[in-house]
Amino acid sequence: QITNIRSRLTQLRSKIPQLRSQLPHLRSKLPQLRRQLPQLRSQLPHLRSQLSHLRIQLPHLRSQLPHLRSQLSHLRSQLLKSP
Repeated sequence: QITNIRSRLTQLRSKIPQLRSQLPHLRSKLPQLRRQLPQLRSQLPHLRSQLSHLRIQLPHLRSQLPHLRSQLSHLRSQLLKSP
């Protein structure tokens, strides 16, 4: 058990330099992300309503598929018959 904990600790310690090196980059991103947040939040209701609309349409569109497929195959066969 203790050996397991020690190896885990060593593993985590080895990651510290890599994480430290990423910090400046991440810090520089923060202001931009903070600025974008309100805009993204304001889009949410619109996107939600679009999604629910699409969910409603989906079954209808699915039900049309077989019919459209058969029409397509019919047209194909007519095309092949035509000189």
